[in-house]
Amino acid sequence: MANLTTAEKLVQERPDLNTLSGHALVVFEKKGEGHEVREIVLPGQTFKEKKSFSLFNRSSYFAYAVNLDERLRLEFADRVDLQDHLHSVDVTFYIEYCVTDPKLVADKLNSDPLKRLRDRIKQVIGLSLSVERWEEIRDDFLMVKARILGNDSASVEEVRDFANDVGLAVKGLELKVRLQEIDRKIDAIERNKTVKAAQVVADLEIQSLRDNYAIGRKAREKMVDAMTTAVGNLADKTDNADALGRNVGAVTQALSAFTQPLVPDGRKDSRYPLLNAASNKRLLGESSTGSFSLIIGVLEQVNGIDCSATQKNRLMSAILHLIGELLLGDDGDPEKVDEHGASVREQLSKMNLSFEQHESFRKFFNYDAIRDFIKFFNQDTMKDFV
Repeated sequence: MANLTTAEKLVQERPDLNTLSGHALVVFEKKGEGHEVREIVLPGQTFKEKKSFSLFNRSSYFAYAVNLDERLRLEFADRVDLQDHLHSVDVTFYIEYCVTDPKLVADKLNSDPLKRLRDRIKQVIGLSLSVERWEEIRDDFLMVKARILGNDSASVEEVRDFANDVGLAVKGLELKVRLQEIDRKIDAIERNKTVKAAQVVADLEIQSLRDNYAIGRKAREKMVDAMTTAVGNLADKTDNADALGRNVGAVTQALSAFTQPLVPDGRKDSRYPLLNAASNKRLLGESSTGSFSLIIGVLEQVNGIDCSATQKNRLMSAILHLIGELLLGDDGDPEKVDEHGASVREQLSKMNLSFEQHESFRKFFNYDAIRDFIKFFNQDTMKDFV
């Protein structure tokens, strides 16, 4: 096997003992079975003893020229098997190095110092790469490389220490990887499967949303019918206390559906907001009935309060009972009016109202004004009242 150190011309034999530009000349003298360094001639110096050598004793000496270039480069490749036992990558290594000890490099030439350094880099850096996750090597190799070759990398420190032991110094180290052809094909298939699976899920979600919307629309239509009937009864068919109780209860139940409607599977869903007065007018149609318009206005005010749906339901129920009792006019029970008014005050006291909201709800305690509003209702009056 060729010696990498000589193949890269890091060290060259100089049988004539002549110096070489940019190189250190390391002269050895044979001693029995071994040898020892006789002299090291650095660039710009002269091997002074050369002229004194006779043809007889020159055979006792040999020399090597060691390259002293500060920016020597070496490129080599290796295949690294990942420890997941599924993948491998082809790695190209690029190193920048120099000689720090010409004597040591020349003296250990037979052990091939440059090849030893190359093999140690393959071993140490390759091991660090082998424990990395395949997905990160594939998708974000720059981050992986930063971990392996960073300033605090134990692997790089180990490489530099080894280089120093053989008379060399590693000044720079770079890596590039190439995925195996089979991995690229498998990766493409997996990505395609993922895209198709995501498309299937997206199609199912879209269809589910469409189905839920269709079901929800039908449910809302039923709610509108119930609300229309209940409010109509409250406004037009309340002529005694028993009818008042029944009709107010029906309105309260219908309104609770608007406060927090059911989703198709029957659960309460907080994502649906309380419908505002404008929405209810659009759904229920215009009415010239004062009580109906008043209730719509109340619904809008309750909707503007920052509180739970349960609190809104309780407040709306109390206000509807109050309005229902006032609808009886002179036949209404004053004690019940006071009772329902106190209930409204109690519910409002539990809520965090703004000054404007407080002033707006305060008008509901002017019972005579409410009676007159219902009796002499018109659109402008309703706008001013609520």
